Amino acid sequence: MKNQTNKTVAIIIIAAMALTVTAGFARNKQAEPTTMEVVSVKTTGRIEGVVKDVETGKPIKNAVICVEGCKVGAMTNERGKFFLKNVPCGSCTLKVSKAGYELAENVLLVKDGKRATLSVTLKQQAG
Repeated sequence: MKNQTNKTVAIIIIAAMALTVTAGFARNKQAEPTTMEVVSVKTTGRIEGVVKDVETGKPIKNAVICVEGCKVGAMTNERGKFFLKNVPCGSCTLKVSKAGYELAENVLLVKDGKRATLSVTLKQQAG
């Protein structure tokens, strides 16, 4: 009889522990907020334009155009034109340089899938 009572008590204790653990998991599961991983989708646009000498109005070839803060850049062709693809959307600063000319900086707003255009004039360095 004593063994039977001990077994019954042990079963009741195990059942009570199982219910407590299960209730604890259920309570914790309800208390936890639902989390979602936010995936950042980078969108890009294009910039195209022309670089000219401020005094003569002639196109400047081989001028270097860089988007500040990212690895996007180009060089002007013989007509002074340039094309930049995959420019991150948002406000960006374009730096335009050419030996013998002063550096020019322009701020543009690039929109997803859109083309921004820019006309840049460079001034020759003094002396």
